[in-house]
Amino acid sequence: MATRITGLDIGSTAVRAVVLDAGFRGFELIEAVEERLVLPTDTPGDAPRSATEPQPDPSATVPLTGLEATPASDPSASHDAPPDVTSDGAAAVDDGEQPLISLAAREAIARLRDRGLLQSDVVVMTIGEESFYLTTLDLPFSGAREISAVLMPQLDGRLPEDVEDLHLDFMLVGKQPSGEHRLYAGGIQHSEMQRWMGLWQELGVDPRIVDVSPFHLFTAASWLAPGAPGEATAMLDLGGQFSRLVIYRDGRLELARTIHAGGDLITDEIAREFNLTPARAREGKHREAFVDAIPEGEELSDDARRAADACRRGLRPVIRDVRRTLQAHATETGTPVTRLLLSGGGSALGGLAEHLTQQLGVPTERVPLDRPELAAVPAFQELGHRFVTALGLALRGTSWQGGSGFNLRRAPYEFAGAYEYLTQRLPNLLGLAALVLATFVFFLFGRMALLKAEYRAVDDALAQVTREVFGSEVRDPDAVRSRLRRGTEAPALLPEHSAYDILAELSHAAGDARAEGHEITLTSLDVDLSRRVLRVTGTCNSAQAAEQYRALVEATPCAQRVRRTALSERSGSSDFTFTLEGEASCELADASGSAEGQP
Repeated sequence: MATRITGLDIGSTAVRAVVLDAGFRGFELIEAVEERLVLPTDTPGDAPRSATEPQPDPSATVPLTGLEATPASDPSASHDAPPDVTSDGAAAVDDGEQPLISLAAREAIARLRDRGLLQSDVVVMTIGEESFYLTTLDLPFSGAREISAVLMPQLDGRLPEDVEDLHLDFMLVGKQPSGEHRLYAGGIQHSEMQRWMGLWQELGVDPRIVDVSPFHLFTAASWLAPGAPGEATAMLDLGGQFSRLVIYRDGRLELARTIHAGGDLITDEIAREFNLTPARAREGKHREAFVDAIPEGEELSDDARRAADACRRGLRPVIRDVRRTLQAHATETGTPVTRLLLSGGGSALGGLAEHLTQQLGVPTERVPLDRPELAAVPAFQELGHRFVTALGLALRGTSWQGGSGFNLRRAPYEFAGAYEYLTQRLPNLLGLAALVLATFVFFLFGRMALLKAEYRAVDDALAQVTREVFGSEVRDPDAVRSRLRRGTEAPALLPEHSAYDILAELSHAAGDARAEGHEITLTSLDVDLSRRVLRVTGTCNSAQAAEQYRALVEATPCAQRVRRTALSERSGSSDFTFTLEGEASCELADASGSAEGQP
């Protein structure tokens, strides 16, 4: 059964969602949607264009099936605002607290929710850098349990807040040359986390995973462009308010930082240069702005040159911090970055890759989006750079092992279906399991007692029947079946001959001898079946007659090994007396049930 996963990126100008369908054999992209925000500085004429209108530049909208940018709703539209928002687009808060997200972002999320994009099995979101305090630690061990045990004292004094007031989390990134294990660790104030939980509840969203910026960028980068072995690769995501930079090598994160500058500085410079409103400057940036790239065979007009200069001025803070970060990384690791990848809405700025290559001395290009899992949305390869953050978040919900390890949905804020949630309720579950087990054991004992009683009853019935049939008790079913299979072949059970029948056969044998011309007279017949012996005495007219009779007796069914034991001539007569002895084979069974009729 497929699992629907949504990565939700709440940006300063748009809310973007990437939806993956994950199954047993992998996952694939099925939808990418952008809901643009109506900002407080926008005027009705400055509202973003509809996806169905002609667009001056694909970076402004993504008007494709399955990969679309929907027009932001009119601020006066009938979206029901949450009870704690004001008309100026900011969330109403107490005690001077700043809103977590603007009203415009809430409305964009509501539109995504109404379209069913947030009713996925797994929703993954992120908490921004402004809410999470972050630092690095080097520890001599890497076990999650050992790290959790020492995390609070290790972070004490390293963060601007008292660690006891923070909800802590960490991400192990790898082993250092010194042998210690490096991890990123930090925390968010419990009060702030509770506000986020309340906000998600208001929006009808229950994220299973809550990542920390900028580590979702590492998730996306290490999946999209793992890099050659031993090669240090950097990815720069140029957003509106923030730019995020990660450096990784061989699947291991080596550096992650957030630069508090982005495309909004370019917008500000353009607005200042041409005396435009922020909305008009943003529209012009998307449509016409570039840095150094000049169309072949064309010369720059004065306005184009002024726009390029404004873009370069806006990029200076970002380039400065990126350059310092790359130098620091090379100094620490001894391995300079050999490739810089670009993502984010700002990466659509014309000539940006060439400008960064010149300024930083590092080959720069757009992040490749040619993975087969993304092929179901054909336009994603061209326009998906704006969805890299949402894609990195969605990847956290798949079976792919890599990327960020942060998840703020841990105790006491665990997701209801998560492992941590279940372990917190383990005592109750164990109690219920013990009750079920006790009930089952009681049932087994009762059933065994009943079966023993039934066994005894059947055993007694078998003994009674065998006593009537066999003359003695037999309680072994196999022995009973064996005796019954023998049937009439067992003379001890059902004898074919009695002692009377044997006497009759001996007499018949004498008659047969007379018929052959021999004179036979029987004077004594003795059959003892208990000792399996027979003895016959008589008179005959010749020794040949006695021998013929012996042969006839031995041929009867119940006499075996018959021999003549005496032959003598009678005094004063020509007759002979003889005696025959043999074994009687037809015999009743003994008391033990064994047949003794057959030799």
